[in-house]
Amino acid sequence: MEYVKYSLKEYLDFTATELGRMEAIKALGLQMLSAIRHLHEKGVLHQDIKPQNFRVTEKGVVKLLDFRLAQKYDDRNRHKPFGKFGIQGTPFFASISALQGFTLSRRDDIESLGFAIMHLIDPETPWAQCETIKEVLLQKQAFLSMNLNNVPQHYYWIQKFIISAAKLKYTEQPDYSHFEYLIRNLTRPPSLASQVHHPLSFVAESESQQMQNMSVATQPQEAQGLSKLAGVYRIVEEEIMGRHNACSKCQYLSQEKDQLQQLVKKQDHIAEQPDKEVIQRLEQQN
Repeated sequence: MEYVKYSLKEYLDFTATELGRMEAIKALGLQMLSAIRHLHEKGVLHQDIKPQNFRVTEKGVVKLLDFRLAQKYDDRNRHKPFGKFGIQGTPFFASISALQGFTLSRRDDIESLGFAIMHLIDPETPWAQCETIKEVLLQKQAFLSMNLNNVPQHYYWIQKFIISAAKLKYTEQPDYSHFEYLIRNLTRPPSLASQVHHPLSFVAESESQQMQNMSVATQPQEAQGLSKLAGVYRIVEEEIMGRHNACSKCQYLSQEKDQLQQLVKKQDHIAEQPDKEVIQRLEQQN
């Protein structure tokens, strides 16, 4: 059994000074999303995503924990049916559907991640002082229906993240790259939202090749902590945006997304690999 030293809060407390708190949250959030994605690719839902179920090693690697509520959603290529199940998860971080008692799918793990990241940004969420599940549900619904112009700036991008997850259909596979994009924008002011392009789009072919060369030179050989990872993310994003602005006359690729996605993943975080024994046990249950 591996000892994982830090809670997310503990790790943020001593890295935020060096990186800036939102940069640190962004780097952690990307790893949290990747851990969930890996679990989903195994046909498994976590069903209790919250900050307390993540820990961070001394090297800055995020680990996803506590699979007691985990369940297979995909049995022989058939998604589990939609229906009523009862309230699931931890109310402060549970999805709207979970609070309404519906069965969960991949969208609910992603939505819960949004609420978890929101808590890391500011623990005083609109429902932090609620005493009943009904109150939490009403506060979350009010927050998600809030016009973007009225959303507190530090919650701007994470509200978009949560809404994107909530809009997914029950059996729909999440576009994980879209949610990565929203997490990467956490450090961008809302005033620049109209100027922000998806990092997998609008890059000229020649520029893409130069970026690929840069990625080979800067790619870390192994995890060396949150600081280095966050630095790489920042360099890649700034380079993409800068090169896009500098080459407005270039002919853009019509199908560049898959190509550049591989490039960005070279800079990507080290994801948690859920315990193989846990996954095997869940598979045997079905």
